[in-house]
Amino acid sequence: MIRSEPFAAALPLRRLERHPLSAQAFLPLAVGDYLVVVAPDAGGRPDEASLRAFRVPAGTGIVYRSGAWHAHMTTMAEPGTFAMLVHEDGSPGDCVFASIAPVTPEG
Repeated sequence: MIRSEPFAAALPLRRLERHPLSAQAFLPLAVGDYLVVVAPDAGGRPDEASLRAFRVPAGTGIVYRSGAWHAHMTTMAEPGTFAMLVHEDGSPGDCVFASIAPVTPEG
């Protein structure tokens, strides 16, 4: 279980993460609309020029494929709770963070 706060409190975004060996599923339990921010990989770093933000409707789950750069889960208005399912291999290399130039997605 993870608790997410509204994205306005976490802006600007300053880093993305990825899990090269693990996919992650997020299932909204008590969540309104939420924000997903992703970027493709460019030589082991997020491609900041191709960063995209999506508003996901309440009740819709998502899965990040292994290796996908993404921001932390954030809701649009009210705090929310997600169930997160992930297979972790336990290695320190399966959770990678990268700093990015500060960005503020529009809600």
